Amino acid sequence: MTRLLTRVMVASGLLFGCSVSPLGTCTATTNNCTNGAVCQLQNDPPVCTLPQGTCLDCITVKNVNAPTTWSPRTQNLTVTATIDSSAPITSATLQVAGQSFAGAPGSPAGTYSFAVPGTVQTPGSEVPLPFIITATDNAGHTLAPPVQPHGQLLIDDAGPVVSNVSQNGPLPG
Repeated sequence: MTRLLTRVMVASGLLFGCSVSPLGTCTATTNNCTNGAVCQLQNDPPVCTLPQGTCLDCITVKNVNAPTTWSPRTQNLTVTATIDSSAPITSATLQVAGQSFAGAPGSPAGTYSFAVPGTVQTPGSEVPLPFIITATDNAGHTLAPPVQPHGQLLIDDAGPVVSNVSQNGPLPG
């Protein structure tokens, strides 16, 4: 009987929407909202909510593949990802270094490919560039920004640095 009662309580919690919010918390003086949520102060108590048309669970990005070795700034990089949605995806975008690159649908269905020019890297730099992938479906849902980037691009535009060189023996000639 105890097991049955536990299952009924868990099921009713799922049916009535009882779950822990991944959106964070906020008060009149602090804003700890996450995942693109905004603090709604007019509620009592204040709550973190997603902007209209934004969702956490209706669009998911997975199987993100980006090059794992350094590429020169003169080379284009390709990132692929699988995007699942409760409705057909109308657009997918990779955002890196303040720039956006549209995704091209691939095969199998739900796979997207993003071509990113190496020139997104600052000239003379070799800092890893974090990126995120966003998507919109035909139901008007937009994927909420992730807390952590989906990956990073490794683009090298800095020459090697040689230091602490000392002469070892007499110079020839």
